[in-house]
Amino acid sequence: GSGDYPVGQLRRGSIGGLLKYVTVDPSTDAFSGQVSVGSTHVHYGDDLGHSVRGSVNIPLGDTLALRLSGFTVNDPGYIDNPQAGKRDTNDRDATGGRLVMLWQPAETTSVKFGAIVQESNRNGMAEIDRSLGTDPKRSFRPGTGIYDRETQLYSLTVKSSLGPVEFVSATGYGTEESTSVLDVTSLFTPGFANSAFPGTSDIVTSATIEDEKLTQEF
Repeated sequence: GSGDYPVGQLRRGSIGGLLKYVTVDPSTDAFSGQVSVGSTHVHYGDDLGHSVRGSVNIPLGDTLALRLSGFTVNDPGYIDNPQAGKRDTNDRDATGGRLVMLWQPAETTSVKFGAIVQESNRNGMAEIDRSLGTDPKRSFRPGTGIYDRETQLYSLTVKSSLGPVEFVSATGYGTEESTSVLDVTSLFTPGFANSAFPGTSDIVTSATIEDEKLTQEF
């Protein structure tokens, strides 16, 4: 978002492309809010997905305002797993929230703090195996195909007009942790698991990746 997770003003002309989200800032004008509810359906899927989103703007005086927003989303699955006898295994659940506080002690100065937290859980792999038929299917061991990700982003943006010059300090801090448990047997030749690891028929890999980033721009 604009100022919520600074990505660098100088990178707007990125040759490789850049997608910029401009979020709504808090306002001291009036109390306001909104709620939206949605539903989705995907081809080959049996279940309906849903989404609930809401936000509220809270003035806390003439110079201070707070904005809160949150959401919960379920994306329905559409890939069946014949090995486990389960349908629509690749459904996804995601929840998150955002808090932004804006303080404007003077007409020429503003301080904005932002925080975003999001958690996403996918229960099955999104890839399919065409050898199993025309319908989207993939065989994998029960308890695999899981992908969980948790993201936290924090920012502090200070702006001050100094005559014809505007001073901007943008500080960002973010953490991300993802965990996956995947059945990768199909990537190897038939019988490889048993020949390399006698007594086994599947090859399962798991990984946890943690990322931490701190940025400071003036």
